[in-house]
Amino acid sequence: MIRRLIPFVLLVIILAGCSKNDGDWDPMKWKATSSVKEEKGNYIVEASGATLTFTCKNYPNPWLDGARINNTDYVYPDQNGGDFRNLKGPWFTAHIQGSNLEIVIAENKTSMARAFLLHVTAGDIFHTFSIVQKAP
Repeated sequence: MIRRLIPFVLLVIILAGCSKNDGDWDPMKWKATSSVKEEKGNYIVEASGATLTFTCKNYPNPWLDGARINNTDYVYPDQNGGDFRNLKGPWFTAHIQGSNLEIVIAENKTSMARAFLLHVTAGDIFHTFSIVQKAP
């Protein structure tokens, strides 16, 4: 009799430990605090470069997860040093302090447009900024 009850008891314990809100995080809400042009989900930056600033409205301390450059290369924060607030790419940097994000894009001296996806997280929720820089 007890052997038959063990699976049932285990199921009850597992289900009781789960909340209906587990994994149900609200999307991150970001507001641009600098002038930036947005087209079809991409932030457009002139070839001369720019500093973009954003504030997260619903999570107090997000951090940087990494960036994908031109759909081929990846860069990550200094994970060994534990610094998830700063990220340095080959032609851009990103920094988060509190809920404020600053992205600095250097002048594009190449002959082509370039792009990167910046991934930001606050635990189980993620947001991606798509940045496209025009060619000179």
